[in-house]
Amino acid sequence: MDKTSSPDLKAYAGRWVAIVRGRVVASGCTAHEALLNCRAERVKDEPVLRYIPPLRAGPRTKSNELA
Repeated sequence: MDKTSSPDLKAYAGRWVAIVRGRVVASGCTAHEALLNCRAERVKDEPVLRYIPPLRAGPRTKSNELA
């Protein structure tokens, strides 16, 4: 992965991730859990912890409101 691209984070929606050198190395339900999971992977570099918000549903329309 080059430095201009970022990892695909859709799979981590609603979770915390630990990112090292542009790569997700661990995740968890809390920042603390993501950090502990990162340490369990024996990553030597300090991770960046980031919350990935849940995916949003599309705009509401009358047809899907009646369903």
